[in-house]
Amino acid sequence: MNSDWVKTSLGELQAKGLADIQTGPFGTVLKASEYSDHGVPVISVGEIKYGHLQVSDRTPNVSEKTKKRLPQFILETGDIVFGRKGAIDRNAIIREEEAGWFLGSDGIRLRLSEEIDSVFVSYQLRSAAVGKWLLQNSSGSIMASLNQKVLDRLPIWLPKTDEQKKIAAVLSALDAKIDCNKRINAELEAMAKTLYDYWFVQFDFPDANG
Repeated sequence: MNSDWVKTSLGELQAKGLADIQTGPFGTVLKASEYSDHGVPVISVGEIKYGHLQVSDRTPNVSEKTKKRLPQFILETGDIVFGRKGAIDRNAIIREEEAGWFLGSDGIRLRLSEEIDSVFVSYQLRSAAVGKWLLQNSSGSIMASLNQKVLDRLPIWLPKTDEQKKIAAVLSALDAKIDCNKRINAELEAMAKTLYDYWFVQFDFPDANG
């Protein structure tokens, strides 16, 4: 660890006004009857993957009416969301196209000030060391649970803001390259399956004319 990196905690950042943590609404605040087939997705532990969100047909939605009633749970670009139960070592950063989505009851939102690069922090929070710390310090004997008190104690290391941005840019570029390679591999695999079907199932081999 570089000597100019400062060790702090999410609780200390909150005390300085540099961070804000919001737990998702409980059942008494957001009732199941408010879920709908239309509106914006409700983000809970099931939608939170490693660094990104993944909604499905089972992801509930809430209407604009609910968002207006509970604005404190609306997600913004750069927010970091955690699962509150189960896979608590996962977190995702909210992208621009996901701004306006809604924090679910099994989610916790971390919002950082502009002085701290949220992409850099998100990568750090996805490290093996932090994941291990979260699991070791979680509550719940049957299922790991995360709450604000645990997150307050979570230690993180911060270099200067410009260095945070440089590190985040490098890691983001590597992730983009990995995603691109995955898409290429998927396309090549699909082409191979198509050729296999033509040649060895339909016995449709190309002749001299193609």
